[in-house]
Amino acid sequence: MKAHLIYMLRRVLAYFVDVFIVYSAVMLLLQSLLLTPVRNALGWDWKWFEDPTHMYLYVLLSISLPGWLYFIGLDGYRGRNTFGKRLFKLQLRRPNGKTLGWQQVPARVFLKLLPWELAHIGMTFPEPMFAQEQPQFNPLLFVSMGLPLFYLGTLWFSQKGQTVYDRLIGTAVIGKKKATGVFK
Repeated sequence: MKAHLIYMLRRVLAYFVDVFIVYSAVMLLLQSLLLTPVRNALGWDWKWFEDPTHMYLYVLLSISLPGWLYFIGLDGYRGRNTFGKRLFKLQLRRPNGKTLGWQQVPARVFLKLLPWELAHIGMTFPEPMFAQEQPQFNPLLFVSMGLPLFYLGTLWFSQKGQTVYDRLIGTAVIGKKKATGVFK
């Protein structure tokens, strides 16, 4: 039980590290230094973002896509681990320890980051929340908040330490053999 709890903690902390990296890169670098000046040069003011399609496409291309590329790129690369997984001595593999097929990583990332996308859709459609005088809470936001809890629950009750998306895709996050100390 203690080993399973430590394993879950390692996975959750690795995910938080990765989300911090993606958020920092997207919001501090991409948004602030590149996209805001480009957006201003094109004359896209807040009125332009009141159109839900404009808003969603902007979020999709400037927030979602960089996040997907981070996870797909690093989990799909030879080392099979993001910076967070590397820090906590974890690696993405098949449950039997073999390497993944090229199609497994994007499918896993899609399901793993589905809560992000549902939140983006819920805050954008039918009308962007920031553009509403009295913002209406979209039920899709409940789903986007509940899905990570469901993922954690499936990880907790899994005998093999897999989330529901790991089981569906045929993947597992395993500890590296040379793990030392508290993250053994």
